[in-house]
Amino acid sequence: MDEHTLQQLIGKMDKRKLIDLIGQIVAENPSAEQTLLVFCQKESPPVHKNLAEGNLLLKLWENARIVIHEATALGGCSDEEEVDAYDELEEISKLVQKSEISWEFRREVVDEMLEQIGLDNSGFTDPLADAAEEMCRTPEERVYYAERLAECGNRYYKDHAAMMLQDLGHMEKALDVRKANLEYGDDYLKLAGMLDGLGNPDAALEVALAGLDLGDGRLDGLYRYLFDRYESNQDAKAIQNLYEAALKKRSDLEVVSEWMYGYFKRKGDDPGQKRMLHALIKTCCNATAKKWYEQCRADFPKDEWQKVEVGLLQTVKKKNLKDYLDICMEKGDRKEVLDCVVGTQGSRAWESVDAGHRLSRLLARDYPDEILKLYWREVQSLIAQGKDREYRVAASTLKEIKAIQKSRHLVDEWQRSFDDLKNVHRRRKNFLREIAGL
Repeated sequence: MDEHTLQQLIGKMDKRKLIDLIGQIVAENPSAEQTLLVFCQKESPPVHKNLAEGNLLLKLWENARIVIHEATALGGCSDEEEVDAYDELEEISKLVQKSEISWEFRREVVDEMLEQIGLDNSGFTDPLADAAEEMCRTPEERVYYAERLAECGNRYYKDHAAMMLQDLGHMEKALDVRKANLEYGDDYLKLAGMLDGLGNPDAALEVALAGLDLGDGRLDGLYRYLFDRYESNQDAKAIQNLYEAALKKRSDLEVVSEWMYGYFKRKGDDPGQKRMLHALIKTCCNATAKKWYEQCRADFPKDEWQKVEVGLLQTVKKKNLKDYLDICMEKGDRKEVLDCVVGTQGSRAWESVDAGHRLSRLLARDYPDEILKLYWREVQSLIAQGKDREYRVAASTLKEIKAIQKSRHLVDEWQRSFDDLKNVHRRRKNFLREIAGL
């Protein structure tokens, strides 16, 4: 309908009737309400601007809440609905940033967002938390939000609420939140650090020790906290007790042993230092076995090293065969490497031991016959799988076989073996295509 027609229809209508008309339009078409509110936000005089903006905020949230409420009930929503809800939340953010909406309106939305955050089943928890926090501007409003978040939020948001309260200077409230949410080792560590900062080291120590007994998950942060504290106080007995506690719990043993190693080294305690190196080789994870073997070799005098090396090497072998073979190559014990490579062919261990022929290629110079047998077996195994990917790998291995034979001046022998292979597998057209260039 054009402007001229509208002017003729309602141009002389009184204000009361116009309001009734607008009310009917809004009631029958919800989207018209948002259009009206946006119009009023721009056109209303300053005295009414807050009312328009506040109601626009409520309308935008209502649009988002419908989707989020349904997503909470169902555990998710469609991609299209998700985009719509995010768009509404973004509009809320823009409106709040550029407007001076009263806390009365903002708090109503914040409270309803917190309710959804507490349910934590919609997939919108994080953006809701960001939006709700953004709407709290004054310190008093942020304290209100943090206290509510501490009551309803998950573990992450309870921690966030405690940090907000702490930053706002509400230390007692922050302490109460942290004390009420002690589950993981990190929770105990943060509480201990806060107590330290408030000048209560005895309470901090008590919390840290309790965390070792009661905390779930990783405890390395608590061990580090206690270790540094004990070393600072030169409390050797407490340090030893801490190590024994780690031994008993079998918890974070490698990192604690490493700190003990460094501690003894700084003290110049040679027996303690070597004792910890022995312990580290036994308790370390598979990935760091070589690292501690090398550290032992660097720290032990030559005569002592000769006595302990064999035992340490066997420990490394059990933990990490790949690293063990690398050490053997460095030591020149190539026969041991050959035996392991040949012995693991066809097993799961071979993939990590000789992936890409990283070792067998180096052994080919000293043990060509053994490596050729290994490669020919590999080729037959790959062809038998009947897949194009394996055919390509087999072709690559055949190139290596050809290179070894050529270096030994056995080109004729290579050609006979290669021709025999093609004849045996003459019906495997894809395989023959892969090796056509050989």
